Amino acid sequence: MDVISSNGPPMLAIESSVARVEAALKKISKRGLAALAGIQRSNLSGAGTPGWNPTRRTLAALERAVDGLASAGNDNGAAPPAIARDVPRRRRAHAGGR
Repeated sequence: MDVISSNGPPMLAIESSVARVEAALKKISKRGLAALAGIQRSNLSGAGTPGWNPTRRTLAALERAVDGLASAGNDNGAAPPAIARDVPRRRRAHAGGR
């Protein structure tokens, strides 16, 4: 069985998705894109470098975020209004249960 031909089309789709995410990162910060995707910023460490290999779940979330940017017509390179320079961070619950 030829691994390249049996995995050819899905791999092309993954490479295409990774390329779309990397193109979006030229327009929006990693922090902003992570916030739009609903994932941790650390999931994007290594993005844009050769060999970056996001998980299927991370890539799916990033694809939805990139699609959202594209459908909002945000091709001018600016962050969307909801993602200004500072994205509010979620507050963590205190160990005391408050």
